[in-house]
Amino acid sequence: MNIILSVIFANIITIGFLIFSASKLPRSTYPIVLLTDLVFIGGVRLFPKILRAKRLEGKVDVSFKNTLIIGAGEAGILVLKELKKHPELGNVAIGFIDDDERKRGKLVSGVEVLGSRDNIPDIVKRFKVDEIILAMPAVSQKRSKIYIRNMFKNRC
Repeated sequence: MNIILSVIFANIITIGFLIFSASKLPRSTYPIVLLTDLVFIGGVRLFPKILRAKRLEGKVDVSFKNTLIIGAGEAGILVLKELKKHPELGNVAIGFIDDDERKRGKLVSGVEVLGSRDNIPDIVKRFKVDEIILAMPAVSQKRSKIYIRNMFKNRC
């Protein structure tokens, strides 16, 4: 979507420049250039994804698992990128959990930060979470065990 908006914006600026510089191009040139830009610039990004999907088509029989990522920092973003890069794993990230108040409700790499660790039991029930990934490398082992113990206690 960002690519489409960027191409349209760049073409509007270019068309404006050409109109005000009194260029003698036919009006039909502008929509043709816009469509050509969209196809070539958007296609460069879209084509590899289509190829990867075709390659996986029919080879992988995966039932998708709703996955919650605890930690919306660099490690959480890295986990999200790996999940998106490898659809054969069958994990679909439904959201992040993070204790940073500033991140709540915001999108991190296109996925919403749903709440804090206190909200985990409610989020697990609401989104029918199948798997939770703890992506907080800076947290001590003791703290990690507390997270895991709380999840078991709440049947997450």
